[in-house]
Amino acid sequence: MKDEAIKKITESSYDSHGADLAKPIIEFVVKKCKEDEEFADLVLQEHKTLEKCLGFVMEQAKKHLNGKSGFIPPDEVFAMVNDYFTMDDEALERKKAEEAAKRDEESKKRAEEQAAKNAEKEAQKKAEVKKKASDKKLAEGQMALF
Repeated sequence: MKDEAIKKITESSYDSHGADLAKPIIEFVVKKCKEDEEFADLVLQEHKTLEKCLGFVMEQAKKHLNGKSGFIPPDEVFAMVNDYFTMDDEALERKKAEEAAKRDEESKKRAEEQAAKNAEKEAQKKAEVKKKASDKKLAEGQMALF
């Protein structure tokens, strides 16, 4: 278990947060996994990722600093990491996923409705062009007296 948790964390992506933040947190999580089997089990939860952990830490740091720049001691940052992995957020993650799926479905529905409207407008334009062409042929066959 410990090895799987360590592998999960060390092979995780952290592109959006940078190495300066990620590397010490990875080291902390690896050390904690080696020391605590229960923590390693928490790390292995499917919905827990390094990327989400870093996002959680950033969010907590902004709250802690009231949106201002500042310094947070490493012990406090590591406590935030520990909080992320120990909090029971599976239901919250499931709710977020359901909301995202619902938004995607609504977006697809709106796109389909818009496509139908666009197709209807295009059909109307073609009908108007066809009618004008028909009217023009009639007008060509008539004699102009003036």
